[in-house]
Amino acid sequence: MKKSINFAKLSMIMFILAGAFVVAGVLLLVINGGNTFAPFTFANLSFSLVVKALVAAVLTFALVLVYLLIRFKKQGVKMALISTLGASINALVAFALCILGRANLCNMALAVVLFAVALSYVTFIIFSYNFNKKTSRKKNAESQEDAFSVATDKAWQVMKVVLILTTGVILAGFVAAIIYSAGVLALYGIPAILTAVFSVLFTLSYTCKLFADKV
Repeated sequence: MKKSINFAKLSMIMFILAGAFVVAGVLLLVINGGNTFAPFTFANLSFSLVVKALVAAVLTFALVLVYLLIRFKKQGVKMALISTLGASINALVAFALCILGRANLCNMALAVVLFAVALSYVTFIIFSYNFNKKTSRKKNAESQEDAFSVATDKAWQVMKVVLILTTGVILAGFVAAIIYSAGVLALYGIPAILTAVFSVLFTLSYTCKLFADKV
C-alpha cells in the first residue's frame, strides 16, 4: 500500500456504500415492517442485553480514548471521536445488512452489530499503533512518508489475517447451523461475513485518509 493511493477518494466511496446499505435497509424495514413482517419485529430483542451492549460500547470507547490520549496526547480526543463515528457507521451498516438478509432482529442481530463495532476499534488501533511506532523517530518529510507506507502495509497485512480467521469461524458456524438444521442462526452467516469485510475496509480507508493528511 502506497501513499500514491487516493485515500480521500477511497474513503468517499466507502462512505457512499455505507449510506447506500443503510438507506436500503431502512426502506426495507419501513416497507416490510409496516406489513408486520415477522423478522422485522423487536419482540425477541432482550432489553437487558441491549443495556449490556450499550455499557460495553461506552467502556470500549473509554479504553480507546485512554489509549489514544497516551499515544497522541491532545489529538487523542479527536481521534477517539473519529474512530467512534466510524464504529457507529459500521454498526448501522451491520444492522442494515441483517435487515437486507431478512434475518430476525433479535439478540443475534445485536451480536453482529457489536461485532462490527469491535472490528472497527481493533482496525483503528492497529493502524494508529503502527503509524505511531513507525513515525515516532522519523523527522523529515520523506522518512514520514516511508513510515506511513510501512504502517499502512502492516495494518493491511494484520487485518487480512484477522479477516481470514473471523470469516473462517463464521463460515464454520454457518455450515454447522445448516447441518444441524438451525436455519435461524444460518441467516446471520452472510450478514456477519459482509459486516466483517465492510467494517475492516471502511475503517482502514478513512483511517488511512486521516493519517495521510498528517504526513
